[in-house]
Amino acid sequence: MTRFRRRLGLRTAIRDDAFLLGGAVPPVLLRGKAATTAVPMLLGALDGVRDTAGLASAIGRPERQVDAMLSLLRRHGAVEIAGHAAESGSPEAAFFALAAGHLADPRSGDALRARVSRTPVEIVGTDPITAVLTPRRAEGAPLFAGSDVEGLTEGWRAGAAVLPVRSAGNELVIGPVSRAGSGLCPRCLAAGTAEPGALPQAHHALAAALLAARLPMLLAHDPGPDALHLDLESGRTRSVPRRRRPGCAAPCGPAARNASTSPLGQEKTA
Repeated sequence: MTRFRRRLGLRTAIRDDAFLLGGAVPPVLLRGKAATTAVPMLLGALDGVRDTAGLASAIGRPERQVDAMLSLLRRHGAVEIAGHAAESGSPEAAFFALAAGHLADPRSGDALRARVSRTPVEIVGTDPITAVLTPRRAEGAPLFAGSDVEGLTEGWRAGAAVLPVRSAGNELVIGPVSRAGSGLCPRCLAAGTAEPGALPQAHHALAAALLAARLPMLLAHDPGPDALHLDLESGRTRSVPRRRRPGCAAPCGPAARNASTSPLGQEKTA
């Protein structure tokens, strides 16, 4: 039985009717209905344990379509064959292996776990959702994470990476990670959103758990310039591009990857 896993460091983003692959693979632009629907679902289901039949069952698509998508993604280096079956390990090892996209090998999360432990994290904001994040002292450039826009802006101006955590209706809004000179300022990233505490009280525990689980995944897979919107009622996830506000006075740079400026290959998928 052949099992498949997502390539570590793969970067993806949805742009209107197109799906971008990049990061650990040469940039390519996939077009077509399946490119923005089934392909992201398939990448999300890859854990190094499921074979073609298991993946088809997980995303509700015919095996022949899953096989075609796997072939396409393998051709671009976005999907790999998992080396061996799952081994026993601690729940923590299994979590980091899952975050790395290689659940079949619990040891595959070791590098990510070390990377997380080495990343200093400064928490900005006092809302009940970001309270689950733990400040971490370590050498190196810190990541400022949280809901307080002014605190994020201060870190951003100092050259640190920032991760906004906001809300929009029933959605938890995470990211994108931004740095001065290459990304939008925190005020632009937070435009049209509210504090996470504005989420319905019934969703607070779920939002906090999702946020705590998402941080290692952001470190494992560069998420690109889009904000991640997690609908806490329907369970749907979507990527939303952020735009510079008209008249923004900050040195607000373009997103790290932009379809209008990056030379991308194009391929159509059914």
